[in-house]
Amino acid sequence: MSRLSLLALLLLSGLVTAGNTCDDGPTVQSNSDISNPDEATPTRPLTSVSDPQAFLPSSNTNADSSSATARRGDVTMGDSCQSTRQCVAGLGCEGGTCVEQGELRISMIWEGLTDADLHVRNPDGEDIYYRNREAADGGQFQKDGCIASRCDATTGPRIEAVIWRGEPDDGTYEIYGLNYDAAAATAVRFEVHYKGQVENYAGSLPKTVGAKTATFAFTIGASENGPGELEFVKPTEELWVRGPTASFAVNPHDSNIKSVKYSDGNTALGTSTSGAQFDLNYTFNNLGEHDITAKGYDQSGMELDNDTVKMVVMNAQDGLPNPRNGAVVSDWMLAKRILYHAGRISLYNIQISGRNDGADALSNIRAVAQKQSARNSCYGNAPCGRVRLDAKMLEAMVLLRQVYGYSFRVTAIAGGSHSKRSRHYRGVAFDTDTINGSSVRGNRTLARQFMAACREMGATEVLGPGNVGHSGHVHCAW
Repeated sequence: MSRLSLLALLLLSGLVTAGNTCDDGPTVQSNSDISNPDEATPTRPLTSVSDPQAFLPSSNTNADSSSATARRGDVTMGDSCQSTRQCVAGLGCEGGTCVEQGELRISMIWEGLTDADLHVRNPDGEDIYYRNREAADGGQFQKDGCIASRCDATTGPRIEAVIWRGEPDDGTYEIYGLNYDAAAATAVRFEVHYKGQVENYAGSLPKTVGAKTATFAFTIGASENGPGELEFVKPTEELWVRGPTASFAVNPHDSNIKSVKYSDGNTALGTSTSGAQFDLNYTFNNLGEHDITAKGYDQSGMELDNDTVKMVVMNAQDGLPNPRNGAVVSDWMLAKRILYHAGRISLYNIQISGRNDGADALSNIRAVAQKQSARNSCYGNAPCGRVRLDAKMLEAMVLLRQVYGYSFRVTAIAGGSHSKRSRHYRGVAFDTDTINGSSVRGNRTLARQFMAACREMGATEVLGPGNVGHSGHVHCAW
């Protein structure tokens, strides 16, 4: 059963400032700050509280837990209440209002006429608030306490919330409040409801436009590695290695482990009985994605522990396996590899039109890296909704860097407004406007070489300089 561990993280409050813009186009944020997934370390649970005053015992835990057996009332969602038992089944009384609970509910409660906004950042990094009401992981923004800086004149508490009707994803969630209109300073209270537990955080909003509360974070489902756990140190999780030979090693954390057997699915790779980390080298016949398991045994042959990592074995030229031979790499692994090449594969973080709609190239790749679908835009000819990005296209983006040596900037994948039947909307196309530091418009020879590389990797629609509407960018589709 997942457990809820909590940590209050106090961050500096500050004003929201607008990004700088250039005269020649929209501001583009580099994705160079994205960490290398090959070097990532396992997330540890957040268990300590840095500010004891920020964490307050719940005043209504008993009311919530007892309401499951008490006879429920007839007060419906959005109407006032004094206790949970007054609300119809499935609702709870929070901030004096009957609200939907869900498996996880995060609420912000305040009083007065200030237009305060709740923001919740899920483990995928998606910000859920009044402008992004439905997250890819199932989180839903439930109520806007004030509309367009206009709060009604009624007294009493105001509430905004984000809920997950199904089981929420494991990981760290961050919550904070923002003063939208600075009508007044106000105290706020955050409530986290999960599996019968209710935890409160206290914050405050200064009378300043864009001022924020402290940011509080809690983690669901994380746990400490216990003594004796077998743990891979080579490779690390989701590592890409230049094959065909790969090296394995584990830290057994237990002197009773005398041998370690490595396997790839049902295929045994070998047994190591020597060395402090039970090293083993193995030469793969099949390149591509592999799930490697290490099992530790004691002297009698009893299994004490095991660990599994996912890895991609590349050839000596950093190429990937041919999908026609049945060896493929998951779309999310390819997306993480694209993020790994930050700075060499640059991704626009807004649309060419200047819109910031969460369907930009960077957001598309980040979503897939988190095993989610990418967003389509919702303006012009764009169809709205979400789409899976094509693995062949993602693989081509990786190989354009690793094998062909190109550095390039991707301006659009599934987002933006294109022709009505554009392949972008199906998640099988990407556009680039800069190759090896030169603009497509200014270096047609380089653009034609890049287009030829796309065709070599199976692209069936390749457009660029010389094609109507593509003088400034190359379009490759699969």
